[in-house]
Amino acid sequence: MNRYFFILLAATIFISCNAAEKEKAVSNPEPKIAARGDTIEVQISIEGMVESMRMYLLEPPENFPIQFSTYAPAEMVTETVNLENGKSISIMANFGGRLNKNAQLTIFAFPAGSVGSEVHKRVAEIAKSYNAVPGDSALHPWAEKLYDLRGEAFGFLALDVKEGVWFYVLAAYPPQYADGMGPRINLILEKWRWAESGEPLRSQ
Repeated sequence: MNRYFFILLAATIFISCNAAEKEKAVSNPEPKIAARGDTIEVQISIEGMVESMRMYLLEPPENFPIQFSTYAPAEMVTETVNLENGKSISIMANFGGRLNKNAQLTIFAFPAGSVGSEVHKRVAEIAKSYNAVPGDSALHPWAEKLYDLRGEAFGFLALDVKEGVWFYVLAAYPPQYADGMGPRINLILEKWRWAESGEPLRSQ
């Protein structure tokens, strides 16, 4: 009788432990990417002077082909546009409350399923319109294709692909904006994180 009692007791303990482990697994799912604050304060060097700058959280709408988040300087404004051949987000200079659409960073995403060769051809045409030349990949190692703007505008054009969706980042601004726009754009790209993984901007 005692032997059967101990067998029954052991079985009960085993079942209870398994149930507890299952309950623990359900109540403790895989951790999600930590939420990012609405604003942050950073230090930025502009024209050799270090100053504090506020940045606001920028996330694309749900229907944007690529999902990410980053931070944009408070003195820059954002505009999202739906086009026939893709969707774009423009982050434009608004220094001193004066909007200048000729000084901006554009994030353009091609429709899902776009053919790589056609995308490269289109980006090469854009580069040609800016008199761009092949860029130094060390400056933007995440990009599959990189151009440096050499026309009336300074900046760069970088092409990459994320989970089959092609996109490019175009920085274009007048030469006199170079000291202010360059560091701000670098910060925007530095703060870039992919929505699913939380990883920084980089090629797959």
